[in-house]
Amino acid sequence: MNPSKMDNLWKKEKVQGNYVDLFASVKNPYFDIYLQSVKAQHTRKNNQKSTEWRSKGNELFRQENWLEAAICYIKSLCFAEVGTENVALAYSNRSACYFHMRLYNEVLMDIELAKNANLPDRLLPKLEQRKKESKLMSMLELKEEFQPRLSYKADRNIPCMANVVEIKYNEKFGRHLIAKSDIPVGKIVLVENDIPRIRDEPSVCHSCLRLCMNCMACPNCPDVVFCSVDCMNNDQIHKFECGTFFPHLQPQGRIYIKILLLATTSFPDVDSLMQFVESALLEQPETLPTSLNDPKSKYNFFLKLSTSAPYAQALTEAHKVYKIMMDLPKVSGLFDSARKKRFLMHLVMHHILVYNSNAFKLGDSQYVATVSSLMNHSCAPNIISCALKNYVIGMTGRPIRKGEQLFNNYSLELCGKPSNERKAELKSRWGFDCKCERCEPTRAPIDRKMTTSDPCYKYVVKNQQIVDVRNQTESAIIKKKCIEFLNKYGRSAWSPEIELVFNVFADYFANAL
Repeated sequence: MNPSKMDNLWKKEKVQGNYVDLFASVKNPYFDIYLQSVKAQHTRKNNQKSTEWRSKGNELFRQENWLEAAICYIKSLCFAEVGTENVALAYSNRSACYFHMRLYNEVLMDIELAKNANLPDRLLPKLEQRKKESKLMSMLELKEEFQPRLSYKADRNIPCMANVVEIKYNEKFGRHLIAKSDIPVGKIVLVENDIPRIRDEPSVCHSCLRLCMNCMACPNCPDVVFCSVDCMNNDQIHKFECGTFFPHLQPQGRIYIKILLLATTSFPDVDSLMQFVESALLEQPETLPTSLNDPKSKYNFFLKLSTSAPYAQALTEAHKVYKIMMDLPKVSGLFDSARKKRFLMHLVMHHILVYNSNAFKLGDSQYVATVSSLMNHSCAPNIISCALKNYVIGMTGRPIRKGEQLFNNYSLELCGKPSNERKAELKSRWGFDCKCERCEPTRAPIDRKMTTSDPCYKYVVKNQQIVDVRNQTESAIIKKKCIEFLNKYGRSAWSPEIELVFNVFADYFANAL
């Protein structure tokens, strides 16, 4: 990063003592037009719209398209005015969809929600009959929701990390993760949920990101749903967004703002936030965390992550985010003086630099998790990262010996590209020259006749499509074959065979979640 451009970040004016205006020279009239168009999309509870969505659901129900009908009833629920018949009708109709989908426990939950929401008497006999039938069928359902757990005991001070991993620092690699003991393939060593994310799906809880078929709508706006009353009451961020244009913004902008709001809600007032941030920035950035047991210690560490992303791009993004935040009434009410507004400019800029420097791709989205961000990149990684609800999970995909680094792949979309293109993209986006074993090989690859003739490899190649069909018995076999092959050959130089089995195993892991 150009040091001269960074001079203004956290720099104060000589006269007033406020932070300098970072955006004084930034002009973006097109963004002003965009923001006005987004603000015009602001929506409210509306029984007419609720009825329209219910009618669409009824038509899909008649076509026996149960899932799409259920989604329409969720939207009907979101627009339904609190205390009106529309709320109960949405729950009741959704329960009928779930009955045909054989989701009997969900049927029972929706029936209770409908009965507690002003259900018309004329519908009660039908629901009681559906409840009776569902109770009988629900006894046959055996469902256990997957909860990510470390394969080893958690580190005492950094509980998202297994105690077989530790954080180290040196001049060559900076802060990084190493194994404290030998770790075989298939072990979960990281489970973190520090940074908020967004899932724009009808049944996903706005707070915990859990897929919840029995979701309930926010009582004040038609834009979000929650999995429970507890999640609704404990969500400190939504109060800033509720009833505003926020849900209609682009996802990336919403992620930036949610991270900032998470930080803001961790402190009693803006002055406390300012004091905390200024103290954290005075510390040496390479300092290793001694504890990550609470939101403030995690935020302190987040502030000291790398800020090596391109400055000019971040400045443009920060200007947009700042303008959006100041258009949110409850945010502008907190940052209500010139001193606080200037501070917010710099905090927004700092957050975006941290995010852009440390985010890595999982599926279609980018994520930042503080400890996972310490893993250095390799185009031939030994860690598989997956996202589940609001977690980022790290599992070993190749055996790791004591003292060796844990490596993640920052962007899976680069895997199929030649070395020169990968290196150029990594340099452009993250500012480093990749010297991993794929980009700059230092040892001869294993004899391919040995790997291609291996029985486990042959089985994986022949049955790799199994991971996509969720056949539990066959999936368990392919998982076992992948682990056997990777434990046997995974420490060898990267090869097409290792890559294929590694990717099949990664797909299995993602689908299993």
